[in-house]
Amino acid sequence: MIGQDIQQMRLVNKLSQEALGSPQFSGAYVSRVENGLQEPSQRFLSHVATRLPYRNEQFYQLGFDGHLMDSVMHLAQILHEMGKWEIAWSLASQSVDIAHQSGDPLIISWARGFQLMLHPDPDPRDVKHFWEMVRIVDWNQANAEAAVRFVKLLGKLPVHILSGGGSPASIRQSENPLSLSHDIHAEHPRVCL
Repeated sequence: MIGQDIQQMRLVNKLSQEALGSPQFSGAYVSRVENGLQEPSQRFLSHVATRLPYRNEQFYQLGFDGHLMDSVMHLAQILHEMGKWEIAWSLASQSVDIAHQSGDPLIISWARGFQLMLHPDPDPRDVKHFWEMVRIVDWNQANAEAAVRFVKLLGKLPVHILSGGGSPASIRQSENPLSLSHDIHAEHPRVCL
């Protein structure tokens, strides 16, 4: 599953398999990961994070799909609260599809986390996939707005999701999204967590 996400992000960002893998990984390795023939190593996921351009400021501007994703997520949450779980889950899945258009792993992780938040008993493979996406995020390149949204989402996720497919503690400290809340608040004091 993570291979498909990597492929979509690569295509959105107009990178060849060789360009995404270079200089540490071959195009053949990237191809095997994208086609599900090889489990990506942690080293590869970290490498991918540094190779993807982050354009999420543009994604949140009026007229871009970020606002559409926000609207779809809001509607999904309302339907979920009304007990319309299947429709809410379908809309949350659509938000993941919209997030893929950004090519940004943080936005995709945020949408996948939102989807998991609405599911009462998510498949452990989906939880694992969520944490694999989080590991691709380069927190040094992420903008503050997107990081704040993600940290807020983490606060809403049930404990079994936070610990099910790997917890934030299993992410290298420099990549730990929970430690970002302090850093974001220090750099952007008007941001309310």
